Amino acid sequence: MYKTLKGDEYPEIRIELLQVKQLSESKPGAWSIQLVEAALTIAGVRKTIELSVRAQQTDPDRFRFVSDKNILMTEFGLIPPKALMGTIKVNDLIRIHMDLIVGVERECKEVLSSRFEGRAKTNLEPNPEPTSCYSSALLL
Repeated sequence: MYKTLKGDEYPEIRIELLQVKQLSESKPGAWSIQLVEAALTIAGVRKTIELSVRAQQTDPDRFRFVSDKNILMTEFGLIPPKALMGTIKVNDLIRIHMDLIVGVERECKEVLSSRFEGRAKTNLEPNPEPTSCYSSALLL
């Protein structure tokens, strides 16, 4: 599979947040549903995908995000590998499961916390500048 995913040339599978739309009410400690538009890059091929993400504020400066997404290797120009002259085949379908705990830097805490209290806009677009709250969130 490493060879199929061109691991020597592309050692990372990347997912980049593009836009978030809140689908359900958010309250600290409770789960909410967010519709996320993201760019997924596999083996150097970038595709825009939509994810349904369950989000929870676990404490004032920590958030948990959980999502599953099925993709096809062929959508990224990859051919599922075969072995033993084709008698063993790898399924084209790949399931991506994410369960992230994110810690927020102090200056971003109020911005993200307000989202979970319903005070912020329901459609957020992350600021591409390096100082944005999205880019300063730390995976723990």
